Amino acid sequence: MRRNLKKKVFFVYASNKVMQGSTNMRAHQLKKMLEPYLETKYELLLSRVTIPPKFLRNGYTIKRAFNVWAKSLPPNSIVFVTKACIQYFNSEFIKSLHKKDIKVCFDYVDSDFSIGPQGLPDMHVCTSYTQLNYLKQYQQENPNFTGSVSLILHNYDLALVNFKSKPIKKFECAYIGTTARTFLTSRIEDKITIVPALGVSGMQRILANLPNFNAHYAVQIPQEEGSLLAKPFTKGFVAAACNSVLLTDRKTHDAIEFLGADYPYLVDDLNENEIICMIEYMTETFQTAVWFDAMDRMKEMGDKVAPASLARQLDMCLQLLDA
Repeated sequence: MRRNLKKKVFFVYASNKVMQGSTNMRAHQLKKMLEPYLETKYELLLSRVTIPPKFLRNGYTIKRAFNVWAKSLPPNSIVFVTKACIQYFNSEFIKSLHKKDIKVCFDYVDSDFSIGPQGLPDMHVCTSYTQLNYLKQYQQENPNFTGSVSLILHNYDLALVNFKSKPIKKFECAYIGTTARTFLTSRIEDKITIVPALGVSGMQRILANLPNFNAHYAVQIPQEEGSLLAKPFTKGFVAAACNSVLLTDRKTHDAIEFLGADYPYLVDDLNENEIICMIEYMTETFQTAVWFDAMDRMKEMGDKVAPASLARQLDMCLQLLDA
């Protein structure tokens, strides 16, 4: 019988975070999304760490849970650690994995990589160009912050992979998600539709409603000055997957990198009047050359985060680990 020589890659998640958006999307969904493109080279696997119930949860029981989990891992494998689990991978724990020739990747998503008790991984995975730049600069300023750096852009929801849009005869703009870090006023809300969605279950509930829109709103409240917390451009990716244009601002992380400084539906500031004028401009330019230019740029961005592209990014990350 021929031996299976495919490298095992474990997407590590905590049992109590399964329905958390970042955990589900960067473990369960990403694994399922990329598997068809990488199955000849790697064995992609989900790996669950069983976290004790709240009334038994403390530093000792959580440490024990991770130690039990680690014993189950085969040698010469790779662990892709989701955001909620990173804090438990201290230096001592990472050394124990290295003894089994297990390499560690931290997938920070939107967390500050410089904060926390965790040790240093073999690979820092970035989900945005902004985070990639932050991390590389941080390493230059802090030489002891070691580890390779790789880019695996954030994925949109798996349910949108085969999204089917429908013809819409007029401009229809929606804000999709929670409004916590989005700039909205009552006048802006009068011009768009708010479609609340939180986490995995929230996205499932609104899927049937998404074809009713051809534009998405994504004007973000910026992070504090000096913060190393970088948000992936997920709202842009969702809009691209939905064959929609995007209204966003210049300070939103990765907006310029993906869409260009001359993207037609880009506002300069978090200014109510400017945003309303832009919404009116989008209405006026609907189905014109301006609109089609925006659509072309959205398609280009969508191609960069399509499953095949993300699979190539993961493959490059894993090859770098084995170099």
